[in-house]
Amino acid sequence: MKKVLVTLLIVCAASVTFAMPPVSEKVLKLFNDAFPAVQNAKWYEFENYYQVYFDTGDMKCRMRYDFDGKLIGTTRYYGEPMVSPFLNFRKVS
Repeated sequence: MKKVLVTLLIVCAASVTFAMPPVSEKVLKLFNDAFPAVQNAKWYEFENYYQVYFDTGDMKCRMRYDFDGKLIGTTRYYGEPMVSPFLNFRKVS
């Protein structure tokens, strides 16, 4: 029973390790230089670019890098506390 559990644990750890796409060292260095405190970055590889998702406090970010490390786009999602009350479009009744 212990051998089965150990084997299962090793397989799970390996699947998590190999689940991340191989992001180039150049792109990782540029990202880590710009955002050294980010610990929860999730990388995805597309046909022409890499995309990374991460949180910085109340803000969620999505950034796209080409394979040479050039930043080609960013999207930031702000939480309600960070948005001006003048931009709140909820209907008050």
